[in-house]
Amino acid sequence: MSRTIDRSAAGKPLRDAARAARRAAVLEEACAEFRRVGVAAADLAAIARAVGVSRAALYNYCAGREDLARQCYLESLGALQALLHDAMSLPGMGLAKVAGFVREAIGHDRPIAAIAAELDLLSGEARAEVERGQDELFDRLAALITAGQRDGSVRACDAAIAARTIWGLVFWAPLGELWTGRAGENLAARIGAELPPLVERGIVSNKARGLHPAEAANLLAPILAARPDDRIEEVARAASRLFNRRGVEGVSLDDVAAEVGATKGLFYHHFKSKTALVRHCFERGFEIYDRLMSVAEEGADSIEQSRRALELNVMAQLYGLHPMSLNIFFRCLPAEDQRRYSQRASALLDLSVGFAERGMAAGLNRRFDAQAVSLASAGTFLFLGRWIEGEDLDRAERTAAEVADFFLYGLTAAAEPID
Repeated sequence: MSRTIDRSAAGKPLRDAARAARRAAVLEEACAEFRRVGVAAADLAAIARAVGVSRAALYNYCAGREDLARQCYLESLGALQALLHDAMSLPGMGLAKVAGFVREAIGHDRPIAAIAAELDLLSGEARAEVERGQDELFDRLAALITAGQRDGSVRACDAAIAARTIWGLVFWAPLGELWTGRAGENLAARIGAELPPLVERGIVSNKARGLHPAEAANLLAPILAARPDDRIEEVARAASRLFNRRGVEGVSLDDVAAEVGATKGLFYHHFKSKTALVRHCFERGFEIYDRLMSVAEEGADSIEQSRRALELNVMAQLYGLHPMSLNIFFRCLPAEDQRRYSQRASALLDLSVGFAERGMAAGLNRRFDAQAVSLASAGTFLFLGRWIEGEDLDRAERTAAEVADFFLYGLTAAAEPID
């Protein structure tokens, strides 16, 4: 008696495995493209070519650019949730578990990297789905920090802010080298190596030193007062905030006009094009960052200089100024603009590095890779403004002080010298 073989059923596991592998390849290439140019400017045809499929075939795996971004976010969130679950199951105290999570989360062999810089581009349920997953991870990481406070390994701090600070650092590690033009310096790996000890110990060699009072609001006031009080400044501030949240390609002139209650005629009266507006926002941002760093340089010692730089950068994003973030968004500009802005961004980075290196020379800071840590701090400035809505001066100052304490002292509850 002959047997009839259902060949379609027999082949289904192989087809499913091949489809899963192709989807993983699509997401990996999409993440690489998003890192390179941002979500809004991503070239779906380039992603398809890299995977070896037609653009039409790419739609077997996604409904479009927004859905592709959604899948990348969720894939990465799932991977990080698994890492956090593993960290929570480790033996030992809370601080070691937090550091263990960071150590695993920044591993550069993870196939799907998180690209969170343009989350606001997602709409409706897609954005809500990602935000729910992100908030769940924030809450679990904050709970792990709180558990460390209960067992005495983690110092008193705002666990929610600490969790979001860590999140910004983890996301930023593979992106930071892009905006400085220093891709040949292995910065991503160096940042990854520095983050676990930074989370545990901070940069100060002795936690009993450098306990300067937070004064960010007083320091920010004259910087705010120095900005023009005119329509151009209002437009640039609103545009910069939108660009920071959605990427340059994800914001139209109509979006900016709606934000300030104006018409396109206002833009074309002051700016010849959207590119001209973007340039103005970057120039404005560099003016603000230069002023922030000048105020920071006036600190009494390297620790106070670093604290001022950290607090003022956080304050600027959360209250009143909203300067354009110095990140991959200037990739939308002509090559000469990109080179110029990379050089200016690198000069600001060098100022921050100088504070840290002087602290090491004076014995105030432990020995660490100052360039990597200074670059990593930009992730905090970029992402905190996405999670804290509204203009509340007291909340901005409290957040800035918490972030500065995190970088200076880490999360450890130990008070003795750490060098």
